[in-house]
Amino acid sequence: MQTTVRFESRDGATLAGVLHTPNAGSPRAWALFAHCFTCTKNINAAVNIAESLCGEGIAVLRFDFTGLGSSDGDFANSNFSSNVNDLVLAADFLRENYRAPSLLIGHSLGGAAVLAAAHAMEEVKGVVTIGAPADPENVVKQFGCKTDEITRKGVAEVQLAGRPFTIKKQFLDDLADQYQAQKIAKLKKALLVFHSPLDDVTVTLSHDRQHVSDCEGCEEAPQKIEVINRTVTLKGDLSEENRQRMLQIADRCPVHQTLHSDLNVQTQLA
Repeated sequence: MQTTVRFESRDGATLAGVLHTPNAGSPRAWALFAHCFTCTKNINAAVNIAESLCGEGIAVLRFDFTGLGSSDGDFANSNFSSNVNDLVLAADFLRENYRAPSLLIGHSLGGAAVLAAAHAMEEVKGVVTIGAPADPENVVKQFGCKTDEITRKGVAEVQLAGRPFTIKKQFLDDLADQYQAQKIAKLKKALLVFHSPLDDVTVTLSHDRQHVSDCEGCEEAPQKIEVINRTVTLKGDLSEENRQRMLQIADRCPVHQTLHSDLNVQTQLA
């Protein structure tokens, strides 16, 4: 079931959203979806993901950031920080009227926004990003040669996906003030990252079964053990210190830690 909802931004603008709830029974969890830069809540990715999660019993709120889609406000006066604020207010709306979200999902710059907003939502247990930049400032690349004009004149009209948008210098300044790496390091929530094969950091896994070689004197016959080979590919001009740091981060991911712990799988019929 889909319900149109509205709530106010910090500037008093009315933000529009669509709430997906299961047709039968109470939701077992609530999620919040953040759309990509200059997109709206109605992009196929947002709708399809919301519908799929709803089919699994998870209610989802997708909404338009300030100045986009059906939401009020001036897009030219918005920025990354205002997007984060909109997310926090969307979570407040769910908390006050339904239940606080335990899952945040963000696409592209919306993915960067949910990472920045997650620390303000104690109830959130997990964060999912889809094609999100590691640094929000990467969005500036979309402005091309207009970036110099924005810096010089304070404002410029930029064509994005065939549509004109007014970008002000305050948008660039706000992006430069973000410290995303520090926020991610302190996330302390489960994180699932969906990325493009063209990203600069990729991880590939392969599975094999190998005979235990170190079993001299064992009473039992040599057994086979499950072996997962992981290859982390790093592209770009990285120092050895940065490369080792990326490897440490990979070792701290929840899946890696789960596989190295004592795992007890409990199965039951639904």
